[in-house]
Amino acid sequence: MTYTQEQFDRWFAAFWEAYPRKVGKFKALEKFSKALERVDDVNEIRVGVQKYNKQIEVTGTELRFVAHPATWLHQGRWMDDYITEIEQQELYRSA
Repeated sequence: MTYTQEQFDRWFAAFWEAYPRKVGKFKALEKFSKALERVDDVNEIRVGVQKYNKQIEVTGTELRFVAHPATWLHQGRWMDDYITEIEQQELYRSA
C-alpha cells in the first residue's frame, strides 16, 4: 500500500483519536506504519478499531484491560472477531 506522509499523519491521527487507550503513542506510531504494510486498505484498521470499541462497550471492559494500541496493532487485532451486542445477549441467555 502506498501513501504520502500527509495521508499517514492523517490516518494515524484518526486511529489515535478513535483508539480507547491513549498510552505509548510513539510505539503505536511505529506499529501503525508496520500495520499499513499488512493491509490493502487503511479502512481495515479503522473498522477493526470500531468493532473493538463496540466490544469494550458491550462487555464493559475496564480501561486497564484494554490492549495498548501498539500491542493491538502489532498483533493484527483488527482482524479479530469481536463480540457484538447480540452475541453478548446470547452468552447471558445460555449461562
